[in-house]
Amino acid sequence: MVGTALLGLFLLIATYTDIRWRIIHNATAYAGVVAAWLASGWATWAGVDSASGPPRVAAWYGLVSLPDSLLGTLACGALMLVAYVCFATEVGGGDVKLLAMIGAFLGPYDGLEAMLWTMVIAGVLAIVVLVWRVGAWRLAGLLSRHLMAAARGLRPELSADERVVLRSELFLSPSALLAVVVVRFGLVGG
Repeated sequence: MVGTALLGLFLLIATYTDIRWRIIHNATAYAGVVAAWLASGWATWAGVDSASGPPRVAAWYGLVSLPDSLLGTLACGALMLVAYVCFATEVGGGDVKLLAMIGAFLGPYDGLEAMLWTMVIAGVLAIVVLVWRVGAWRLAGLLSRHLMAAARGLRPELSADERVVLRSELFLSPSALLAVVVVRFGLVGG
């Protein structure tokens, strides 16, 4: 689990800076990607990666092969880049690089699973924060008003005050850290 520990270190740094200053530094994300590629390259060369190493040794190192690391970076980075283009006000460039880094460490399959868990955890946390700030009854009232308007074929509109109240800050780094824990330690599913 050396690879998981290294990834966890980079995610802890990103989480700290994301919560403290609302930024994921390029130095953290790029250093993480390079570290993943170097570690995976070494593991592939030494024959201890998850693709070719003995299961017990490969599990201890927790490193994917270099091709999987490159593919994971590309897959997770490309999907987050699409999200960045489609939702530019909600997804930042740091988020794109953060998930590409996770893909570099975990490979394409576990990387994409971690990315999906990141979005689920972030969504749940956003709803919890929203209910905490706005209140369940007020939120239910807003939701029912908008559902009734949509049922009548009208486009529901939010007032300026409602937009401010419903705006939820979303920190993707802590969600990504939890998602990696879920994926690497198999906490959900089988």
